Amino acid sequence: MVRRSVSEYLIGLVHPNMQKHSLVISPDGRRVAYVARASEGKDMVVVDGEAQKEYEFVKDASLVFSPDSQRLAYIARVSAGETFIVLDREEQAFYYDIDDMIFSPDSQRVAFLAEIEVSAGSVKVLWDDEEDKYELTGFKVIAVVDGQEQSQYDNIASTTFNPDSQRLAYMARLEER
Repeated sequence: MVRRSVSEYLIGLVHPNMQKHSLVISPDGRRVAYVARASEGKDMVVVDGEAQKEYEFVKDASLVFSPDSQRLAYIARVSAGETFIVLDREEQAFYYDIDDMIFSPDSQRVAFLAEIEVSAGSVKVLWDDEEDKYELTGFKVIAVVDGQEQSQYDNIASTTFNPDSQRLAYMARLEER
């Protein structure tokens, strides 16, 4: 039987309003980040004991350090349909929703999936002698790599960078028409 030892050491103090299950530790074990409830019910990210900007909502499972532990990214929202990535403290473009954010193995690139609203045509409704026209919208999913939007699909899953960080691969589905 192999015996393993466990040691512990303090890497930071925790905010009293820390959100459960939001704690992430950097790959090198030297940095810590988590989501905490701020004033007026807003959320904020605390990185290495330093509170960041407050947002209406921060997706607590979205905090991710880069493989080299130098960069941090997370998903925040200011209102419904206005979700964005905060990367190295900088807010990126707005999308309807965002998920599956990853860093490349060399820590230089970031990719995520974004849901965007698209036109699905229009419909005319006749009411006795009146006619109303309504624009229909739907949603598509795109991969966003280093801020560049890729092709639109009905669904995208399993995003991964190749080992040299040069390419992003994912499974995509486009409904047949």
